[in-house]
Amino acid sequence: MLKALFRPAMIVVPLVIGFFVPAAGDLAYEPYYVVRYNLVLMIFLAALGIKLQDLKLRREHGLLLAANILLGVVPFMVLRKIFPADPALAQMVFFIGITPTAAASSVIISLLNGRVGFSLTGFAVSNIGIALAMLGLLPYTTGNFSAEFCTSVAQTIVLIIMLPVAMAQVCRRIFPAAVKLIPKFKMVSLSLWSLSLFILAGVARQYFIAHPGESVRQAVLCGAVSLVCCAVNFTCGAWIARKKFRRECSQLLGQKNTIFTVCLALAYADALAALGVTFYIVWHNSWNATQLLMYDRRQKKRLSRQR
Repeated sequence: MLKALFRPAMIVVPLVIGFFVPAAGDLAYEPYYVVRYNLVLMIFLAALGIKLQDLKLRREHGLLLAANILLGVVPFMVLRKIFPADPALAQMVFFIGITPTAAASSVIISLLNGRVGFSLTGFAVSNIGIALAMLGLLPYTTGNFSAEFCTSVAQTIVLIIMLPVAMAQVCRRIFPAAVKLIPKFKMVSLSLWSLSLFILAGVARQYFIAHPGESVRQAVLCGAVSLVCCAVNFTCGAWIARKKFRRECSQLLGQKNTIFTVCLALAYADALAALGVTFYIVWHNSWNATQLLMYDRRQKKRLSRQR
């Protein structure tokens, strides 16, 4: 029980503490960019475990990538039609929906006794595919089609996704022994994640301080919309897959690399968009904790029956 609760605690505790330390939000911006650099290192550590030639593509991976893009673009287009004067809500839903698969999804799938190889392939396809799609989608969703903006987006995506993945593959070639250290890196990634959540909670608090009249209403709205998006993502992932891949596909579409889109939202959109993605962190990890608890209970029942 304690082991299952440790991971959610590493998420919930920094979020709570960070909310009461608004100055922590400054670390997300220039000149620090702590969240961005944490993400680069986390992606590098995750990609270190990926052997590209062993990744086996299945039709579910293509369907998941298409669903990932549509779940960001379609709600954005609908909400922009309904609320043309206020793009903040549409942008928030876009950034939640478009977020690619989290590196930690493979960890959860392994704990649930699922197909880890399938998960790693899904992680690679999702993150690289979404990164490329963002080159065109970010100018569209922000309304900024200038050459300078497009160049900035390309540079950011290369830094956050492409560069760490490429460096990880080079590292595998030059230092093959580094792969054996991957299990030890899991705690490093979790610690970097917790630090990032602490900072993002500070960003959320800064938003509420700057908009005191809207704080409660905006928080409830962001939390509710994010919760609905989370439920839709996990459900759609299971729905589009063949029966034997339902658990994996649900996890791949539902558990998201939220730090990636938080970085993009902070750089190119309203803070409200980043706030919605931050709420998503709470929801998808709450579901992860629930799944682990349910799985452990089922395993205990099976062991008791065998005895």
